[in-house]
Amino acid sequence: MASSNWRSWSNLVDSKVNVSSRWHSSHEELAPTPDRIGDFLVARLRRATRSAHDQETIGEWGRDLHDQLVEYEEESRLLVKLAHSGRVVQVLTRGVKTTLGVLNEVDTAVEAKWIQELHRERREREELYRRLLRNGGQLSLEMGDDNQQLEVLTLMKHGIDKFMHVLTDRELDLISEVYDTVTRRVGIVVGEIPSWFATSERQWSGAVTSVIDEGEEACLRQVGVWAKLHHPHVRKLYGACHVGTASVIHELSVSRYHGIPPWWYMFGCALGLKYVHERGLAHRHLTIENLHSAYEFKGILSGLGLIRTKSSESELRNFAAASDVQAFGLAMFKYLVDCFSANNSELDDFHHDQRLPRCRPNFFSEEQWSLLVRMCADDPADRMSMIEVVHKLESIQKESHDDIWGDDVESKVEPEFVDELDSYMIPAANATITDILQDTNDLCDEIEDFIGVNRPVYDRLLDVYTQLSVSTHPLPVALVEDFSSILWRFFLRLEERSQGEYNSVATLCAANTVANRNYSVHHDIDRIILSTPFLQSSPAVHCWQPTWEQTYQWQQEALRSGLKNPLELLDNLENENDIAEAFSLLQFEGESLPGVYIKDDKLLKLVARAANVPRWLIPPHQIELGRHLADGSFGAVYLGKWFNTDVVVKQVLTNQANRKNREQFFHEVNLWASLNHDNLIKLYGACHEGQPYFVCEQANQGTLIKYLEGRRHFAAWRSIWEAAKGLQYLHERGIIHGDLKGNNILVCDATAKLADFGLSVFARSSNPDDDAGALGAFRWKAPECLAGAGPTFESDIYSFAMCIIEAVSGDFPWGKSMSDSVVKLNVLEKKILPPRPRDFNDNQWDLITRMCSYYPERRPNAAALVHILWKFA
Repeated sequence: MASSNWRSWSNLVDSKVNVSSRWHSSHEELAPTPDRIGDFLVARLRRATRSAHDQETIGEWGRDLHDQLVEYEEESRLLVKLAHSGRVVQVLTRGVKTTLGVLNEVDTAVEAKWIQELHRERREREELYRRLLRNGGQLSLEMGDDNQQLEVLTLMKHGIDKFMHVLTDRELDLISEVYDTVTRRVGIVVGEIPSWFATSERQWSGAVTSVIDEGEEACLRQVGVWAKLHHPHVRKLYGACHVGTASVIHELSVSRYHGIPPWWYMFGCALGLKYVHERGLAHRHLTIENLHSAYEFKGILSGLGLIRTKSSESELRNFAAASDVQAFGLAMFKYLVDCFSANNSELDDFHHDQRLPRCRPNFFSEEQWSLLVRMCADDPADRMSMIEVVHKLESIQKESHDDIWGDDVESKVEPEFVDELDSYMIPAANATITDILQDTNDLCDEIEDFIGVNRPVYDRLLDVYTQLSVSTHPLPVALVEDFSSILWRFFLRLEERSQGEYNSVATLCAANTVANRNYSVHHDIDRIILSTPFLQSSPAVHCWQPTWEQTYQWQQEALRSGLKNPLELLDNLENENDIAEAFSLLQFEGESLPGVYIKDDKLLKLVARAANVPRWLIPPHQIELGRHLADGSFGAVYLGKWFNTDVVVKQVLTNQANRKNREQFFHEVNLWASLNHDNLIKLYGACHEGQPYFVCEQANQGTLIKYLEGRRHFAAWRSIWEAAKGLQYLHERGIIHGDLKGNNILVCDATAKLADFGLSVFARSSNPDDDAGALGAFRWKAPECLAGAGPTFESDIYSFAMCIIEAVSGDFPWGKSMSDSVVKLNVLEKKILPPRPRDFNDNQWDLITRMCSYYPERRPNAAALVHILWKFA
């Protein structure tokens, strides 16, 4: 851990400010600023640095608070500072409680006195702006030019909309009066603030701001396209500010992380490009600057520079996509040369004429070079589609990975062979290949809507099996296992499809996804045939591309027709939920439903219900369900795949015919989707119609308790500190977790993350007769919750203390043998804590005692907890 001197106030705060700043520790008394706000709190913090024993925690907290206020303090324009009133008041109000928690002075009377001082400062600040209003000349100077006026008015309107709940009536009246005065003077009217509008990247974890040099209109165009994209390989847009200095706020990315495998990186970028083409978009000018990598070591598209192609002009749309493919191929070549070439000499001619060299560089294999050549063909009609590019890159990156991690020394183990193909059992299926082929044949007939794309795959698998059966050559086990794996994956997809209940619209919208997945299966079959000398590709059944292309084009046209005439698709749908789901899917697939005159009142209501498709929607056909993991009180949990990303799918069992349940689900997803923090399990999306479900990040290292086995103490406190940061993030956004316990803290890539915040709501909805004990959290519940009260921020703090005990000791709070009734008696009646485990020192157990105060108002808040826990991490 760092030394006290290094983490002191003088190093963490004084070094960042001028001696005249109110933050500088040289001031012994109050150091008043022109607008007063926050002076008392800063002075108390400075005083604490001279008397408190825990200099490190105070220094860390002082730096954090300064960083939250520095942008406001450095702003010279009074009207912009007024527009930010709500945010600053919120920071300082929370800051009071955090400071008292850090100083171990949590007391309602002291807190009330400090808040009273803050209110006094706010009233003095109001007078500053009242004087400004009375001084017409000064007000005109503060208003600035046309762009500055629009910026000020937009910020004021946004500030009132977002922070109305933290401002007093006097403050709201003041801002409104200034707003009206400026509006009358300049004649500018600000419309509705866009939902994506944001002014600071501090709202999100790992977010950065990029300036849009072209200004307001370009920013609006870019955001209008980017905000609708939702894919793990397209950089995520969090927000934007189109006034003042136009900018966008997005997830952190770099041109390339060192150590990321080059072909894996390109595969990720290709997945993103394929997706934007499917959404009717292309790049104005795709370059290597549009290719980035995210912290998960995956390739992503930047999201900038996209334009919408006219969906009615298929030739123009195809030309734009083909131009992207060529540009992507050239960017890929430049990047790979930089990765693999010793001196980059291959780029000499490339920089001159932007064409691939005529001869293949020796660090490219024939397959790799063929991919680049076909992508960069002069004639757009000769270029590969992104579907082909994605598949080829997937194959290449897998081979590259095997080359890196494979054994360079040839294995001397004799290959094994299969004697009787007919009797070979597929391990995962516990059935023979013949049995699975027969079942696959039956499923192809059963799923009539997709027989055109499924039957050709089955026919090819059957032909390969027939050739293997009659072959006189020995059949290597590896070959049979490879074939069996392809067959089994295809069977599982058919089986999943056959078990679902899909209406005509859901089937139509899923057609492209099914076709794309089968495209991959076709290429896997090609790979087996080409790599096995005695297998023949001459039978007509293996000439699959023309049939697949024809079927794919037919599906595309059917979807376009359906989007133009949606009511024709709904004739056979009688269930209201089915109709609402159908509208959502149609709107997801198209920009928007064409103007349709609907006379039926009932249908009009359903259209209104599906009128705004949320950005987080992930339709069922985009998800491949995998292994069933568990059944929770809220529903079932599965592993799954979403656009080649491993995910967890959590199905919710609430009755969606109930309006309250639908609204509750929609509200919870909107909340979760708005969050982004390194210490929260990431929500990728959800589906709110039909069988509702969440799609979220997979914690690849399981629960925190499992992760800490064999690596306790330092790792435990580090993970606890990380989880506390996630809790702070939730609380500062007004979200109560409500179900904190050890198995709701997960670990992904050695980082602790909170999970299942808000899902306790669905547990209660799906099990309305269950009491608190049935939801399994007696050992973690605060006394007030055991007495029947609902969860609060303070009860989360108590529950988190129980999580700390569990993580550090490796055992449940109160142990595993004590009954729930005895636990409740100890906590609620005797007002005692679990016995102190030997793993805690005095300072650590003192923190647990403070967090578990019987009186909720005496517990430190989550922000104070983060700064205190830092000492132990």
